[in-house]
Amino acid sequence: MATPSKTKITTEDFVYKAVYRVVGDSEKRIEKRFDKVEELAEKRFNKMMEQLDSTAGLVKKFDEEETMQSGRIAIHSEEIKELQNFVYAN
Repeated sequence: MATPSKTKITTEDFVYKAVYRVVGDSEKRIEKRFDKVEELAEKRFNKMMEQLDSTAGLVKKFDEEETMQSGRIAIHSEEIKELQNFVYAN
């Protein structure tokens, strides 16, 4: 027959191993979930950065077009002034 102290040690060892196994399994599941969340966050971040890059390109293109239009307006303004001077001078 087992002595009480030996039974207690065996029971404690059994409980320790069972708890350790459950905690270890839970830890693995949590790590997997964090990995999935991290992967999803990275995909969303990459998509957001692509959209931001695209938007920055559109803004740059718009700015360049606006600069060209400003130059054309300046040229047309000068031509109008010259024509006004010619018409009103006569």
